[in-house]
Amino acid sequence: MALLATRQRWSEGTATVAGGAFPLTAKGSDVTGVPAALAIVGLAALVAVFAVRKAGRLLVAGVLTLSGAGIVVAALLMGLAPAWRAYRQSLADGLSIRL
Repeated sequence: MALLATRQRWSEGTATVAGGAFPLTAKGSDVTGVPAALAIVGLAALVAVFAVRKAGRLLVAGVLTLSGAGIVVAALLMGLAPAWRAYRQSLADGLSIRL
């Protein structure tokens, strides 16, 4: 689900500039790529569970648990930082920000 969510378009709009309207979109991967990367690790761990036995399964289960926890932490951190998201999106769109 995290892998699909990072590919979805979450918002869209237009900015009026001197040359006319400029379309803006934001996907989940525009904010951070961590959940998508950890989702791929999780998928690999799910396949690896069937390839290993006993102690290896515990290790793979630990990797799967840590990748799931990392997805949750990354999503919460980015969800709680709207200013950070706006800053990252503006840089991705080629806008400059003065502080």
